[in-house]
Order: sequence, then structure tokens, then C-alpha cells
Amino acid sequence: MKISTRAAAFALVIGGMVGLLAAQALPAAGVPTNQAARGGGGRAGEGGFTVPSLSVPPSDQALGRTAAASLLGWQVGVRTDTFGPLVFSEAAARADAAGMAFVEGVSTQKVGSDIPKNLDYNLTPAEVDKVKARLNELRLRMPAYHAETIPGDRVARRKLFEFARSLGADMIVCSPERALIAELDSLANEFAINVAVVNRNPNGALLQVKELSKRTGFSVDLGAWIEAGIKPLAGLGQLKDRVLAASLSDRSALGTKGRYVALGAGWPIQQHFYSN
Repeated sequence: MKISTRAAAFALVIGGMVGLLAAQALPAAGVPTNQAARGGGGRAGEGGFTVPSLSVPPSDQALGRTAAASLLGWQVGVRTDTFGPLVFSEAAARADAAGMAFVEGVSTQKVGSDIPKNLDYNLTPAEVDKVKARLNELRLRMPAYHAETIPGDRVARRKLFEFARSLGADMIVCSPERALIAELDSLANEFAINVAVVNRNPNGALLQVKELSKRTGFSVDLGAWIEAGIKPLAGLGQLKDRVLAASLSDRSALGTKGRYVALGAGWPIQQHFYSN
């Protein structure tokens, strides 16, 4: 089976991450969803940050975890709702302490105790500035933004893209109605922000984006693929270079009889990747 260069690199990342993450256990809250993006590498460090750092130096293991994904051009990070019922500000600190350079914001998560509002386009400019300041002081970047729902009107959909861009995101991860995908592709090109449609089964999915620009692709859920009996490499081969992001979930076996297991203990692991 032939797979694209991007998918091949992605597969190598999966293999490398197994060894690095095998010792990790699942958190009490369940299986987390970590994230990453193709592009810059390593820990975010110096460039572009303008306020004094509150970042906590990560352990050697955490640094290795982040760097492993960056070597092949995939940024690895964590969704900020991974840590249970924490507000964004606290979750960002957890991501920093875990050695992550990148996070994926989530539209349904509250910003903080001082801003008890969802992390979405309804925030005021001043509130957005506070979110950006929090990322800045923790030396984190947000390459992807997860929109749980796509707004029902065109004006609000533009606000979604404007909001994601204001946070520095290169990608919006979402589950839109099929009828909206073409419009989202147009907005993706206008705002220079990729759109990654959440995919839990690759069979026939490529037809959804065949006539669209390469800015529109998929955020694949490998745990769902494995549960459906789909081998990850086979699925990657179907979607080719349209794989923009991936949630890697580790399960004990193919099919519904498997279960989620500790990272590296079964099929390929749980992290989340984005491609620029």
C-alpha cells in the first residue's frame, strides 16, 4: 500500500512516540487528547514572547516527548480540556508543566476565574488579550483551535475565523455539517487558516474534500478507527495528504472488544498532531 510522504512521516512519529510514552498511565479523568502541528519544533522558548516568563522548566522526559514529534515537522501539544474540569488558564499551566510547547484551545472551556466565559468569539478584545497574555507568559503557542459547534450564520462563522486568527491559530478543528464545508474552505483561504474536519472513519471521506483546496482536510481520530476495526496505516493511506491533525488513542485491540489502555501498551498511542 502506498501512503503519502506526510503520512509516512506521521507513521514514523507514531513509532517513535511509543517508546517515549510507554511508561505513562492514563489519568483518572480518562484518555486525554493531545495535539500537535506540522511546522516549528521543540519547546516554544524564545521567539515572539514579550512578557516575563512564568513557564516551569519541564522534565527531561517531557522535553524528549515534545522534541520527538518536532523532528519530523509535527508539533505535539495537548487539548486544554484534557485535564478535567479546569479553566483554560489553569489547564495551560498544566500543559506547560508537562513540557508541552503547544496547546489546542477548546470553545466550550471557561477562560478563567476572572473571565467565566467560554473560550470563543464572544470574548471582548480585552478578554482575548488576557488569553494571549497567559499563553505568552507560559511560553505556549496555540496552533489549533477546536470549535465544538460551527455558528449557524455567516457573520458568526467569520467571527470564528477572526477569533482563531487573533489567538495565533493556524487551524480550526471542527465537525461541521457537510453542506458548510465548501464555505469553510473559502474562509480558510481568506483567513489563511486550515480547517480540519474531525474524522472517525476514513472510508469514503476523501470525497468530501476532493474538490476543495488543500487548506481543508481532516483531524483523524485513530482510537475511533481502531475501535471500528480500521488499521491506522490503512486509513492514513486513504486520506493521503489531507491529514492535517490526528488524535492518537491507544487501544488494546482492533474492534469493539478492545479498550483504551495506557499509552504505548496497545495500538499506537494517544497524542494529537497538526500539520501546517
